[in-house]
Amino acid sequence: MIYAKKLIGKTHFDRIFYSNSGAEANEGAIKLAVKYTGKSEIISTVDSFHGRTVMTLAATGHEHYHEPFKCILPKGFINVPYNDIDAIKEAVTENTAAIIVEPVQGEGGVNIPDKDYLKQIEELCHEKDIVFIVDEVQTGFGRCGTLFAHELFDVKPDIMTMAKGIGGGVPMGGILATEKIASAFVPGDHGTTFGGGPLVCAAANAVLDVFDEDNILDNVNEVGEYFVSELKKLDKDIIAEVRGVGLMVGIELTKPGGEYVDKLREAGFLINCTAGNVLRLVPPLTITKQDIDEFVKALDESL
Repeated sequence: MIYAKKLIGKTHFDRIFYSNSGAEANEGAIKLAVKYTGKSEIISTVDSFHGRTVMTLAATGHEHYHEPFKCILPKGFINVPYNDIDAIKEAVTENTAAIIVEPVQGEGGVNIPDKDYLKQIEELCHEKDIVFIVDEVQTGFGRCGTLFAHELFDVKPDIMTMAKGIGGGVPMGGILATEKIASAFVPGDHGTTFGGGPLVCAAANAVLDVFDEDNILDNVNEVGEYFVSELKKLDKDIIAEVRGVGLMVGIELTKPGGEYVDKLREAGFLINCTAGNVLRLVPPLTITKQDIDEFVKALDESL
């Protein structure tokens, strides 16, 4: 209860439901939207990632994740291009229950939308009585320089999902919702065996304390800006674009990036490659400029 009050006090939401992971949180959010509206269609975006359960896999906009499981994927999920409000408007029908979107796409290659994209989705959802869900599993808890990334776009979604950074390494997830939407769930509609146990809540509570006491967001913004500026100084023949917000950074290469994941691991740095040619960098929020200098030097040598 202490943690719930503390976290809700930092947002515009009224209720919280704990889970064990981001996929579970997104699964619960979709169920809540369907229960609230009585409708069955969910709009998500191409190159999104919302989880690997059957329902969240259907919401995920990556065809290669779908392929082995097409025979069991539920109907009613519509994928449209990211950062394209017209595509969303065209996809909306009288049976649309929710639109789910990442404020910044992670698995899709650190794709940052136009400033008004989320606001336009919010306005559309209000107009059509559609539930607006933001998936902050990767972008939440300071990753993008604010506690939650949707704050950067001045929107107030109906539901937000979270996980990853919430427990500082302890497995935990959750759904936040406004009272209007949350009230659709009654006992028995949704549940969890281990979600919200005292251990994980104590860890999550400590994480919020550290944010307040150690000025984590200030570091994310200062060091994140430095990180992008240093990366932009590297070889332009191999690097097509560097994009980032806070400490969520993508380096789009002009060639496949898998080999650089291996090279940098040998040099002592763990990164990954998304969308085939984008090196995704999501370092600890406490990273220093010295750490970044060491990484940029190793990356430069590997390139």
